This record gives sequence, C-alpha cells and structure tokens, in this order.
Amino acid sequence: MERRVDGSLARSTYHKKTWSGQYLHFKSFAPIAYKRGLVRTLFDRARQIATNDKIDKDTTVLYETLLDNGYPAKFVDKYARQRGEKHALLTVPRKSVFLCLLYKGDDVSILIKRRLNAAVNRTYHAAKLVFIEQSNRVPMPLRKGPIPAAAN
Repeated sequence: MERRVDGSLARSTYHKKTWSGQYLHFKSFAPIAYKRGLVRTLFDRARQIATNDKIDKDTTVLYETLLDNGYPAKFVDKYARQRGEKHALLTVPRKSVFLCLLYKGDDVSILIKRRLNAAVNRTYHAAKLVFIEQSNRVPMPLRKGPIPAAAN
C-alpha cells in the first residue's frame, strides 16, 4: 500500500520477502480442477485487492509466475479472464408442504424422499416438501391385570 499525492491509497497484492513464487506445478499429479481453481483464485484475488493503477503490474507478475510453474499461456489466459457477475434470481419463497410417511428403514425412506422431491420439483416449483416419518405403534400386551371389583 502506498499513499498517492492526493491522499488516497494505492493498493496491490503483498508478497513477503520469503515469497518464492512457487505454486502447484502444472505437470504435477493433481486434478486439473485444482490447477484451474488456482489460476482463477489468484487472478480474482489480484482484481479484488489491487487498485486500477496497480492491477496491470500485479497481473503481469502473476502471469509470469504461473508460466514459471509450467502453466501453458493459453491455459492461464483462459482461466484468468474475469468471469461475469452472477445475478441473484428473485424468486418467490417456497411454501412448505408437509407429508407424513410411514418409516420403512433408511434405504427405502431415502429412495422414496428422493423420488417424491424430484416429482414435486418438476411439477410444482413453489413447493418444498417436508417429510414427517412415523412408525406404527407396536401393540404391547397389558402388564397389569384387570382392576378387582373390591377395590372400588
């Protein structure tokens, strides 16, 4: 961070003196999703932190560092691009619909819930299923005998 002549602050990403520029090498035995995520995260971080006058320097340093770590230029260019903003969809709140089911065990219960949710979500977008599971009461034999007539 440095102060400009007009008194405002110019920000850029900070690296400690011990920073070596070593990241996950492109040819390392790691999923490609990790490598995509690394490039996206580093460039997103630079865009969030750096001010407009410092962003070019930060992205150039980052680009060269990734090339030194074996990343192809085309790969870095593709995943360093700024992604479009996600717009929040304004939706109507979903209404809870309570459904009482007999409990038939975990496997059966999960299967039934999944199928019912899929069917309801395809048809009624404004409904949210809430399941209430019950089991039948097991009849218990009477432990006590009948009340004697003399006790009344």
